[in-house]
Amino acid sequence: MIRKHRGIVLRRYTPRKSKIIVLDRELGKIESIPHVDILCHGAVIEYFPKKMCLLYKLESFQLIVAPLHFARDHIQFLHHVLELTYYFVPLDSRVPEIFDLLLFLYRMKNSSCTATFQKLFVCKFFALLGFFPENKKMRQSYFHQLVGISIDTLVQLSINLEVEYALQQWIYSCVAQHPRARFFKTIHWLKPGEIP
Repeated sequence: MIRKHRGIVLRRYTPRKSKIIVLDRELGKIESIPHVDILCHGAVIEYFPKKMCLLYKLESFQLIVAPLHFARDHIQFLHHVLELTYYFVPLDSRVPEIFDLLLFLYRMKNSSCTATFQKLFVCKFFALLGFFPENKKMRQSYFHQLVGISIDTLVQLSINLEVEYALQQWIYSCVAQHPRARFFKTIHWLKPGEIP
């Protein structure tokens, strides 16, 4: 028996286009047609995907959860993570670790989503995509520990200001590598002029 797929809505185009971009846990990032107009960015959905040329038709579509609880206090960060996923995950690439990382945000307590955790989260995101810091000090010590730490542990991790600054610089360099980085809308912690 075929089972339903689960995905997270990364981007929703205007209702006229009736197209969304979904991070499917098994198929990766896909372009799809949901045939419903009630989706928000970040919604977790279930469906049967049916390949139609370059798009997927989502059949027996069901909304599982909208990120209302998390977004209430952290909407900018949520949109930031969705935007990074949209731009950095290529179409049709399988990234179940990224899917699980995003889904973690929906289960965590809002009070645990501190500014430090947000930086650690984004660093974990880039590490899972294969980005590595060029700074030798970072690469040799703390970074390897960070990559191996489970996301549950990151919530409780405390870091000093020097490490936090190094992580932030690494995030800057990762984002700057994207050719469309200057068009990103949600990079609220980047200083003007950091993105070329």
